[in-house]
Amino acid sequence: MFFEVKEMKFVEKAGLFVLGGVGYVLLELLWRGWSHISMFFAGGSCFLILGRLDRVRLPLPARWAAGAGAVTGVELVTGLLVNRDYGVWDYRGLPLNFMGQICLPFTLLWLPVSAAAMYLYRRAQAVPALLRRNGHPSGSGTGSATLPRGSGTDPPRGCTTPAPGPRPDLRSTPGRTSSPAPPNSGAPG
Repeated sequence: MFFEVKEMKFVEKAGLFVLGGVGYVLLELLWRGWSHISMFFAGGSCFLILGRLDRVRLPLPARWAAGAGAVTGVELVTGLLVNRDYGVWDYRGLPLNFMGQICLPFTLLWLPVSAAAMYLYRRAQAVPALLRRNGHPSGSGTGSATLPRGSGTDPPRGCTTPAPGPRPDLRSTPGRTSSPAPPNSGAPG
């Protein structure tokens, strides 16, 4: 069970990474008409980081600012690793740039992008839990019990375990120290 839960967490995180990577590449395709494979990995990393930042107890604008800073940091690291010849992007002509890899105008652009990504992360992160709760096959292996619909013992909506049967008679429970109340004998009590 422990390994299954860890494996599911890894699969969920990998799915979120892919979603972020694909989303980042799509943004680049819309913005400038082309992208680079490194942007898939940068986008996936940013998406996971933004998801973690969204859980920090800060006001929303502070989380968005932290997200913009994190995306700018990932952009800088990615640029220093794969964009030394400025073949992927070149910010040297933009104001307040650092080594042509990052610049203030794009950091400001990351503010609304971070806000949208944090919202999308929350929605995407809820999907596996919803699938497991509703008995979807992707939820198997997590220890959830499901019954086929129409079996006559359908669980209440939103539950994955059958509703309990008749309540047990607590008076006959082993280990109970008090005896049940005697039947009413008619005498005042």
